Amino acid sequence: MPADPVTAAARTWLWQRKPLSTDLEKVLIPLHEPLPVDLQISLQRRYHAGDRVHFTYDSGPHDASERTGTVVQDQGQWLAIDGDPAGGYTIHKVHVHPEHPAATETSPGIDAAKLDLPHHRPGVYYDRHTATARWSVGAPHTSGWQRQARLRIAFQPDTGFVATLCSVEELFRDGVRHERLLPPDSLVVHHHRTTRLSHRAVEECLRTAIDIVVHAAQRLEPVVCTHFVSEHTAATTA
Repeated sequence: MPADPVTAAARTWLWQRKPLSTDLEKVLIPLHEPLPVDLQISLQRRYHAGDRVHFTYDSGPHDASERTGTVVQDQGQWLAIDGDPAGGYTIHKVHVHPEHPAATETSPGIDAAKLDLPHHRPGVYYDRHTATARWSVGAPHTSGWQRQARLRIAFQPDTGFVATLCSVEELFRDGVRHERLLPPDSLVVHHHRTTRLSHRAVEECLRTAIDIVVHAAQRLEPVVCTHFVSEHTAATTA
């Protein structure tokens, strides 16, 4: 919840997230079928800081109330909201709807013809107790930039190993590697619960996360497929 601020810029946020896990397996409903249209629309809707929204917050078995708030940040599948009464919340988009629908945007649907679907054997780079799987997406741009979908495995003391999917562009020029993050929201796809660092845990988390990403892309789940669209609108000039 926001601390008592001297100014708006001095606010400190403590977000309450329900559920605590963001595992993709638990978020996608149902698991083995395409998302229903109404849920796809909810996940693809884009919000801007300051948008007014209504959301359902379940604070207990007998307390599920609809509240009103102002968007602080669109986090992809989640929204950070300054709620009424004052409180900081991170709410999954399927539990949020805009106060004024015309004020929000909807991300374009996924065109299967433009997908460069992931496979089970991406290039993998290991660095001690981290790993990064890389899929090239589409052909390199004429400027030399190559789009990639990356799955990074890293250890977090309170969670264990976490697998995060993101999109980048990479360029090699004069022996120097350059890279930049692309707009699709990064997505936590898997948690591997452990309290100890080990190469075996890294490998188990990596292989499970790759399977999740590949199978979700084959089902055309929008939150995953957006990282594998070969035609994109990101800047491609050096």
